[in-house]
Amino acid sequence: MKIQEHYQKLYGSNTVGGTTMSIWQKRTYSDLLKENLNNKKILEVWVGTNGLIFTLRNQFPDNTYYWVDLSEDVLRHIATLENIQWINRDLGSQKLDEIEANSIDIIIFNEVIEHIFDCQYALNEIFRILKKWWKLFISTHNTFNIFMRIYFLFGIIPNPSLDVSDENTRGEHIRIFNQNTLLKLIKNAGFSIVLDKSWSGTNKNTFKVSPWIANLLARHFYFICKK
Repeated sequence: MKIQEHYQKLYGSNTVGGTTMSIWQKRTYSDLLKENLNNKKILEVWVGTNGLIFTLRNQFPDNTYYWVDLSEDVLRHIATLENIQWINRDLGSQKLDEIEANSIDIIIFNEVIEHIFDCQYALNEIFRILKKWWKLFISTHNTFNIFMRIYFLFGIIPNPSLDVSDENTRGEHIRIFNQNTLLKLIKNAGFSIVLDKSWSGTNKNTFKVSPWIANLLARHFYFICKK
């Protein structure tokens, strides 16, 4: 099965464009509102049916928005909207030729990298199109937090997204991460870390802990990076 067909089956939906946010989206949204979001170019990479770009588009209509996705249902919906340029692309193997180098102000890359075969290729391409000094917001699952380790210890797959026999997910997470692996990919692409918010709440509840504690307890890794 082609990768486009795979994600179309998983994420094709008649409810594309919803604005209900997950806890991880709320956290990123809160951080985005601290930025100057007027007259900016904002790109979101997503494999799903609702993203932050829909909320941002409604609140900041003067921006130019880009959406990279593999689901044809999602892209068909976006094609009907003004001020969103959609791109059907596998970011793990295909360049975003439509976008010039150093042209995007903000890139949202939440809960996506675990779906990508060549993660370094994707981050290198994101680095290419991001403007100097501007920001990448990236998060992914921490496969090796203590709770997941307990499941693994007893031979249990702790997350349906890792289970290729699950009829709903088909093992959609094809990459797993600990903190060091993700940081290495980010830094190899050329990014520097502005904030490590892996151990934080959705708003102001941010706690400073050592990296090894975050690696052990955090359910997700979340970094704000700059070029």
